Amino acid sequence: MLGRTATPGVRPAPPRSLVFAGLDWLRVGEPDLPRPNRVPGGIPRNVLMSVPPVSLCGLSMAISPLPTQLLGFAAVLTGWLVYTIGKANGRAA
Repeated sequence: MLGRTATPGVRPAPPRSLVFAGLDWLRVGEPDLPRPNRVPGGIPRNVLMSVPPVSLCGLSMAISPLPTQLLGFAAVLTGWLVYTIGKANGRAA
């Protein structure tokens, strides 16, 4: 038994950090994609607004116990693997 691995109601930090990376990735790769909540300021503002939360995610990963860190990284790797398999099968955009 690994014990308690995460605080209830708190999501692992690595997936949360990927949200900000995905925001910038789509902003560059798909600039004309319809977005209901488009934020003015372009990529520089997105990057500046992403630094504080990503830094907090990194800090929370650094001070969390090892089982929690492994859970977060496993979630990221699982998502990447599912996306890669789906894309190879023509099911992902």
